[in-house]
Amino acid sequence: MGHPCHATSLEKAGRGGGWSIFTSDWVGADALDPSVNPGLRGNGIAAPWVGWLTDFKLEELRIQWLKATEDSSQRQIAAEIQQRAFEIVPYVPTGQFYPMTAYRNNVKGVITGPALFMWNVEKV
Repeated sequence: MGHPCHATSLEKAGRGGGWSIFTSDWVGADALDPSVNPGLRGNGIAAPWVGWLTDFKLEELRIQWLKATEDSSQRQIAAEIQQRAFEIVPYVPTGQFYPMTAYRNNVKGVITGPALFMWNVEKV
């Protein structure tokens, strides 16, 4: 079978040695708005994942959102992006999880956030 990264780089169907579905996860900051949400991209072959959909309308809406200068315009375009996502279903969320992290009792200054921050930590 080989490494999973090898399978996702193949542009073939599953029976041809490629894939038909894979899982991934994002932290909340990765999907904060349409400019950074990888699941709301329609840029096909230029996408971060091989086999990702091509949807020019979704990409055009994303560009419009990025160029919008007023909050009301961004909200309207975001609603259109959401509507388009319901029409084409670029991804299907299958769950949510909350990772737990434990720290020794002689560590202080740990910053909790959407990622592991390695600064501000010190031993007491």
